[in-house]
Amino acid sequence: MFFRSHPLIEASVNYVVGGLLSVASFLIVTGFNLSEVIGLAQVQAMFVMLPAFFLWSIVGFVLRNYGYMVRFVGAAAVTIVVTLLAITLFMQVIDSLKNAADRDAYLNLRLIPIVSTFAINSLIGAAFCQFWLVRRYEE
Repeated sequence: MFFRSHPLIEASVNYVVGGLLSVASFLIVTGFNLSEVIGLAQVQAMFVMLPAFFLWSIVGFVLRNYGYMVRFVGAAAVTIVVTLLAITLFMQVIDSLKNAADRDAYLNLRLIPIVSTFAINSLIGAAFCQFWLVRRYEE
């Protein structure tokens, strides 16, 4: 099944593929601790994936008349920008913590898994969408 090239479809595929791969990654990172996986997935969805979806949609509408490679670069650029903004946001939270042990725990258990899985899995989702789903439809 292939999809017609539309910015909201592309943003949705990026969101779903990135989200599913992130949950799978969280399962591996936490040792199949479901309560920790749910917590990580909720934080990632609220603070990273939702703004990314909004920006993927806007950039998609701007680039909708271009080819699949330009749309992929646009989605990758949004992913990189949102990743950098998420790092900045989480570092502000980490800097506000008083205890050094809390800082290390928050950094290792929250920031690194959430941001790294978002960046990698959203790029995989964008590549999957543009190079397989949409490209085959256009051909």
